[in-house]
Amino acid sequence: MKLWIGRAEVFPLPTSQILKGAKGAFVNVISPAENAADFRNRVVRALSNLAVGLKSLEETKPIDWFGSRTNISEDLERLAVEAEASGEPRFSTFHKYESEDEKELGKGGVSGR
Repeated sequence: MKLWIGRAEVFPLPTSQILKGAKGAFVNVISPAENAADFRNRVVRALSNLAVGLKSLEETKPIDWFGSRTNISEDLERLAVEAEASGEPRFSTFHKYESEDEKELGKGGVSGR
């Protein structure tokens, strides 16, 4: 199994505390997975535990696509280590938006150095 990375756009489910008051959010996610479909399934399950739904999952790729972990931010490198050790998806900061204007500002790609 390889580590995969992607950028998720998410929305709050009615009982969500993490996105309470927000229309949605963008978040980077890293998880061990067999392939892109397995990665998506793992992300959906982990988000459902947070009462958060998945709107889209973009820029998904194995972490080795970067050439080495040194090409990603320290935050994402830490998440990669945690995901690898736990076998579970790990999320970066949820960048919330409350309007379509704010949503457009949050459409940056997967964070790198």
